[in-house]
Amino acid sequence: MKKTLFFLILCTFSQLAQAEYYCNTRFDYCVDVPSQLTWLPVSDNQGGRSFELVNSQANIFIWGSYEPIVFDLTDKEFLQQQQHSYHAKNTVTYERMKGDTYTVSGYDKKGDIFYNVINEKWHNRTITN
Repeated sequence: MKKTLFFLILCTFSQLAQAEYYCNTRFDYCVDVPSQLTWLPVSDNQGGRSFELVNSQANIFIWGSYEPIVFDLTDKEFLQQQQHSYHAKNTVTYERMKGDTYTVSGYDKKGDIFYNVINEKWHNRTITN
């Protein structure tokens, strides 16, 4: 049992050691990027970055955005709006709403699988006219 546990811990740390970090200073977030992914160029507006998995059709998009239409919504209302939108346009197979984060997975009308995490970081926002 001890050998198995040691092996599992070693494998876990081995995977973590191979991860790199993508940080976006425009939207103030960082994510772990597994070493198996190929880094594509940063978007023109510096909003995010794309990654590909070699020998696969998998594409990973990581981005931030400011959506002016949501300024009248609370964080909870915005996430509920996102939830409604995903259900209206896709087949949702997994979702979780926790705090200021909505995680959703499923497939779209073309059969493409998606996994999205939407995080609201507006608790200290200031809106001026």
